[in-house]
Amino acid sequence: MPSFMVWLLAVPLVCIAGWWSLRFLPVALAWHKPLPYAIALVRFLWLPALLLALLAGLTGHWVLAGLALMECLVVIAGLSPYFRRILTPQGHLDASYETADDLTVMTLNCRFGQARARDIIDALLHYDVDVLALQELSSDLVKSLESEGLGKLLPYRQLGQELPGDNGGFNGIWTRLETISSTPKILDIPAAQSPAITVHLNRVDQSAQVGRAANLAATGATSVQVLKPQNDTEITLVSTHPKSPMRGLRHWSDGITGLASLVHGPSGTRSSTQATSLIVMGDLNSGLDHSSFRSLLAAGFTDASLAQAQGFTRSFPSWIPWPRLELDHVLTTGPLSTESIRPLTIPGSDHLALIARLRFG
Repeated sequence: MPSFMVWLLAVPLVCIAGWWSLRFLPVALAWHKPLPYAIALVRFLWLPALLLALLAGLTGHWVLAGLALMECLVVIAGLSPYFRRILTPQGHLDASYETADDLTVMTLNCRFGQARARDIIDALLHYDVDVLALQELSSDLVKSLESEGLGKLLPYRQLGQELPGDNGGFNGIWTRLETISSTPKILDIPAAQSPAITVHLNRVDQSAQVGRAANLAATGATSVQVLKPQNDTEITLVSTHPKSPMRGLRHWSDGITGLASLVHGPSGTRSSTQATSLIVMGDLNSGLDHSSFRSLLAAGFTDASLAQAQGFTRSFPSWIPWPRLELDHVLTTGPLSTESIRPLTIPGSDHLALIARLRFG
């Protein structure tokens, strides 16, 4: 009969294996409580597996030690997509490195409108941001941002309508690129409205060029570079924030998977938005281990962090360095590559901002 120590080691090993396998549940099943929370934590299961391997080795249970070590390696292998290009030189986000084919975007969950407006503006100036997507906005924060000069830096904006059912606040998007069209709600998901702006990269107006010159001067750059792509490129920019599981498990799942309709319509046909490239930014309340998020990758989106593949861009929670989760994302379609992406602390928010430099061609 197995000894007490064998049971003490074997039962947790079985539990770890079962827990990790939850990440493979289909979307139709993975939204039931408490699965969204449990799946979010599977990436950390390497730690108890490693501890069990050490304990099994110290007590002479070598078979169980080998199984535990194997579990540890399997969990780590599931994280490998974030490190595929770890040996590749990392791109730069400094304004002086920006080329004519680059676009710098920033996204931030503002935590019920509590993020500090001045720090957001400072980040825009330092990184010469072209597009700003904010979630969980309040009217007071929008006013504070405007009083700090946001309208001069990024003169075009579209806000979602503020509604009673918003999850933490409404969403907004700002850009220095001249707007072709905009809408407060580009798609219907059970969450705060997802505002969108369609821009033409060959239509950068004079005020935007002045704004870029001011940004570069503020960061110490010696020359001004304006986006001048080789062909006419239209991009639809979206700020979105599906609900968290605590605000409704089914709404959480449907809000994430519903973003796929930006790439393909409900019937699976090509959507009208695909006359353009897409950049979808926001707090998606999900990560690679969630099947709902992977459904977006299967639909045709590219995640900027996974494309860079030089490490994690964990964004939540902001108040502890570990453990953090990748809940905030920059998703793209079309001829866009990721030059660099990094998280950034903005005081007042419980999320880190993400700043990404994207390149066309």
